[in-house]
Amino acid sequence: MASGVAAPPPLNAMPSLLHPNEEVTASPITQTASVSNSVYPSTLWECLPRIKISEIIPEDGAPSVEYLKSIDALWDCLTTHGAAVLETCPEDAALLRCALESAKIHFRTNHNRSISPPGLSQTMSQFMGYIGSSSKEMYYYRAGRNVSGEGDHPPCMSDVYRYLGRASRAALAAICRHLHLRSDAFWSLLDDCPLPRNEISSSVLLATHFRDSIPDGGSAQTVKYHEEFEMGFITLIASDSPGFQVLNSNGSWYVADIGLRAGDLLLVTGKALEHVTTGLCKAHAHRVIPFSSSSVPGFSKRVSLTFCLMPRDTAILDGSAMAEAGHVSSAG
Repeated sequence: MASGVAAPPPLNAMPSLLHPNEEVTASPITQTASVSNSVYPSTLWECLPRIKISEIIPEDGAPSVEYLKSIDALWDCLTTHGAAVLETCPEDAALLRCALESAKIHFRTNHNRSISPPGLSQTMSQFMGYIGSSSKEMYYYRAGRNVSGEGDHPPCMSDVYRYLGRASRAALAAICRHLHLRSDAFWSLLDDCPLPRNEISSSVLLATHFRDSIPDGGSAQTVKYHEEFEMGFITLIASDSPGFQVLNSNGSWYVADIGLRAGDLLLVTGKALEHVTTGLCKAHAHRVIPFSSSSVPGFSKRVSLTFCLMPRDTAILDGSAMAEAGHVSSAG
């Protein structure tokens, strides 16, 4: 099958999510826009199918009808809308709700904490700990070898990390199968599972607290927001209120998480996956603009948990898996 996409050169693993001198954002793209109703575009959440995680988990034997339908629905949603909604089982939904509430309490009780940028010898790909700014504060949690300050993380982070790690790998496997690749085609680019002793994970779980939401009206006021691309393979997001906007394939912004139920996960893909699939699974720009409490009662000071399935620092990202599966890239 011809992809019509030029084969990219091999890359080292994608850069870190955040530079310590940047304002708590994963993207260098920054825009300033007047506050208006256009900040909150028309929602398309009803167009996003709800895909059960239990139906995309790879199993031995022939694929079920539900599995084939689910991986096709996942692919269609990602290519059209740039995001998908994953439905969790009741037990896992309860874990996510508990973790979000715990993170909210954690940030509330530690709001006077100072910023803790990584040390000179520590890159962001290994950073664990707290980073804050005037607009939001984040805690980076990584699995593996204990590091200084690890005990300060919000409760439930280790359990959520393990669960979202499994869910993100299942989603990656589903995308691979849709592309007629082995389910584990890209697993060699990821951290080993489980991690070897004395290693720190490349994948990261971020707890984020947005200090303020955007006020309604006030056209004389301006708001600074960042358009971002995820840099890894799969990103899963759980939040307690909407505000995650995605740029779909038609070039329109929409609020992807406004219709999520408690325990649902929003899935977006990143630049690493785009590269190794030779552009077939494109990363879509996104931005987070929390709803103001006046526009949507009860929605303010958004808290979210974001799991980023990242390549290993030493991984070489290329299109070899796609070529082996018969995907032909043209030079045009």
